[in-house]
Amino acid sequence: FAIVLVIPLIIMAFATIRLLTHEVNVDNCMDIFKISGSCIGFAIGWYMDECFLGFDETKGSVQQKVAKTVSGLVILLVFKITLKLLCGDNPVSAFLIYGFIMFWTAFLYPFLLDTGVQKIIKNKK
Repeated sequence: FAIVLVIPLIIMAFATIRLLTHEVNVDNCMDIFKISGSCIGFAIGWYMDECFLGFDETKGSVQQKVAKTVSGLVILLVFKITLKLLCGDNPVSAFLIYGFIMFWTAFLYPFLLDTGVQKIIKNKK
């Protein structure tokens, strides 16, 4: 787990140094920051899911799975557009946006689905 966190940070530090010394331009570094944010966001989300949630994506009917997937993608798209408009288009915001998107995908959305389904089941009883 630590390796998944450390390697993107090292690569990002290297890209930052090259960016600050004007060896590369911002456009060339954007993908590195996006990938690093994605790796770190997913690693933290996956770890939290495994330790605290244990979300089972196989539960539910086909219609429920389609509804979960479509609603998750729509929310994800709204997050991405909103965050990009609010934060701008620079390497740091790219890192944060993609990190949040992957954390949302790996942990927050399954957490909301899991706790939301449990509340609905409790209210029906």
